[in-house]
Amino acid sequence: MPRFWLALVLALCIVADACGETQVTTDTLRLTFDDAGQLKLAVACFPACAGENVRVQQFGSDGVIVLENLPGGRWERTEHRSDTHHEFTFRHAGGASLAWKIPLRGYRLELEQRGLAGISIRSG
Repeated sequence: MPRFWLALVLALCIVADACGETQVTTDTLRLTFDDAGQLKLAVACFPACAGENVRVQQFGSDGVIVLENLPGGRWERTEHRSDTHHEFTFRHAGGASLAWKIPLRGYRLELEQRGLAGISIRSG
């Protein structure tokens, strides 16, 4: 029986990697990106995600920021973390890229895109 559970846990880990989701958790934000770097789910916590009397606002369930003409196929992700923020860069072999800068505290997300036609923002 223990082997079954180990195999199940490993299979779930493999499936999560295959889906390519990137989840970012900070003091004030819970973000989920797909494998191409699109922000699929954003949750903001006021004043923070931990503590008493937390207010939560969820933005979008079908994409918060929609990127037009996003190339299909494999995207590569790199990440960097500093004392103040996370940086995630998603690159496509065709030249398109998305670079996200996410604060460890606060709510201001920054997105730099290259090689895409346009961006739409949904309020949720």
